[in-house]
Amino acid sequence: MSYINCFELTAGNPPFKLYASVSGTFKGINIYIGGGTEPHIGSVAISIPRPSLDDPEKRSCTTSVFNCVGHKDDVIAKIFSEAVCIKYDCVVTVSAGIHIDNASADEIEEIKKISKDLLNSLLIELDKHARKGE
Repeated sequence: MSYINCFELTAGNPPFKLYASVSGTFKGINIYIGGGTEPHIGSVAISIPRPSLDDPEKRSCTTSVFNCVGHKDDVIAKIFSEAVCIKYDCVVTVSAGIHIDNASADEIEEIKKISKDLLNSLLIELDKHARKGE
């Protein structure tokens, strides 16, 4: 993937609105995912592309995650980081922080659904930038 411009996306509605801010370099992509009632940085993931250990013809990645104490944003950070890394074969970092006070199981499921929608939109937008050669 060549250089991309910065762009932002949103998905969902308050208090479940999520934001993605994406910027790129010639060799990697940096993404911030935040939302809920208090966007923050709770976890950071970095994914580095490599051949799959099971099938060297397929792409995979190695991901490392750093969590701030008590945060569970690593799940979303890792999903986004790995999906983008494998698709674009470049180093990807994702910092994530989504907060809903005393979130119920149903609210957590809603955040997961919205984050999946946001990831799909993000991949579509990255494809547009890649086709333009940005």
